[in-house]
This record gives sequence, structure tokens and C-alpha cells, in this order.
Amino acid sequence: LTTFAKRYPDIQLHIKELPGPAIEQQVALQELELGFSILPVASDLALQSQAVVSHQVWALGNASFFSSKSKTLHIKDLENIPQIWMGNEFGLTRLLRQAFAKEGLSPYIVAQSSQWDWVASLANSGLGVAILPEPFLARFPHTHLKALPLAPEQLRWEVASVWNGHYLSLAARAWLQCCEEILGGQW
Repeated sequence: LTTFAKRYPDIQLHIKELPGPAIEQQVALQELELGFSILPVASDLALQSQAVVSHQVWALGNASFFSSKSKTLHIKDLENIPQIWMGNEFGLTRLLRQAFAKEGLSPYIVAQSSQWDWVASLANSGLGVAILPEPFLARFPHTHLKALPLAPEQLRWEVASVWNGHYLSLAARAWLQCCEEILGGQW
């Protein structure tokens, strides 16, 4: 944001912080020109998307919830473990529900929250296992908790830029170019 503002001082960005599916809706309705969400985006919205970063998803909880030999988890390993998820309005939750359905399994969800830190705090209290993307683990230094990655071939947290397939303004193109230069990848 700082680089963009310095480079293009006459362009004002309007940023809305909403869960990915809400961003997808607003982009589809042309209320936003582009946004970010978690893949896969809703198939009924006819949006264009481009993955820009990918992270592992982790299970964070008391060691008693995991096999002592486990180095990674599969969706089937989580079926009977009490889980703490983000709320239903989040792309990660949509992704998890799809992964469980693909395996023909039902998740054992004991709590959901719209706050990342609350999800981790509930895991810290022993209620269950928090399911979080890798970038959020560093924010929760609960040293007595064990963190195991979910098998990447089953689940990845892929952040994508989304747009409605119509013309992108020069300002939007400049934003994407700036993101690509600073963050790398294809935007």
C-alpha cells in the first residue's frame, strides 16, 4: 500500500475488509472492481480468478488430540477430533467443508468464530483443534500446543485475486502490477 501510494499519489484506494465469499459477491455485483478470496471461488458467480499465494493449512491444539507419530494430518484423521473453525462466511470454512465432503466425512465442529485469534484461544483452552492457515500460526505463540500441517495434496489455503471478467481500470491494473513487483507471483 505504501509503495502504491507513493507511486500513484492521485489514486485513492478504497479497501473493504470482508470475508472472501462476501468479496466475491461484491465483485460479481460490480460493487468492487477486484478483490481477494480463497480458492475455489463460488462457481455460480462467473468470476475470473488468479492464485497469488498458497499456504499450508495447520491443525493447532493440545498434543493429546494427535497421534504422537503424526507428522502430517489427512482429512480422515480429523473426523473424530473436536475442531474449531472460522465462521461459515469465510473461504477457509468453505474449503474445509468441500474437503470433508470429498472424503465422504462429516467434521466434528465444536465452535466457530469470525476472529482468528479467538479460534486459536479456544484451541489454547483445550476445547479442540483450531484449523488455521500457516500465516496465522506465528501470531499465536502457544508453546504448549502442537501444530501439524494438513496434507498439502488434500488442502491448501490459496489466496486469489478475483474480478468479474470485465475491463479493469488503469488504476486496478496499476495496483496489480505493484502487487506483482513487491510480492512476486502472477497477479
